Amino acid sequence: DEFISDFNEVISYIDSQLDRDTGKLPGDSSLKRLRDTLMSRVTSLVGGSELSSISQLGITTGAIGNSDSPSSKLTIDKTKLNEMLLDNPNAVKELLIGDKDKGVTGIFQNLKALTDTSLDPVNGLFAARDDSIDRQLATINDSMKRTQARLDVTQANMMRDFNAMESAISSLQSQGSYLTAQLG
Repeated sequence: DEFISDFNEVISYIDSQLDRDTGKLPGDSSLKRLRDTLMSRVTSLVGGSELSSISQLGITTGAIGNSDSPSSKLTIDKTKLNEMLLDNPNAVKELLIGDKDKGVTGIFQNLKALTDTSLDPVNGLFAARDDSIDRQLATINDSMKRTQARLDVTQANMMRDFNAMESAISSLQSQGSYLTAQLG
């Protein structure tokens, strides 16, 4: 029951971040892919185990990726789960945790592997995303520096031309004053 609650809380948090009106990462494809992969890993079949799916334990979900539907969260039939725990606790354990001796990778092991790789600070999903954003920021900063350099050159050229024009106007005014004084 705690796993279901915690899992649904994670999915709800991701959904809130993806929300186009209030989320901090609306439509982010990496986060959406993580959400869908989490749902897929929980609902995937486990090979080599007596039980092959959490639905056999009474844990079900709606359509993967349908964050608008409350049925996209895990739900639990406690009666069915309790029956399975009483009738065949080893099969339940094997499905959820796995069995190294049989080479069975359980659902929780799949989830742990996914979270470990996604959250890896060097090669994980978010590390790659951060690297990409850092590269984009560096490119933008370089572009801004080049643009500022061009603006500085343009400003210097305009100041030079303005000063030359001012000097020419001053010279013409002096000549005009001299001519007026000579004629006058």
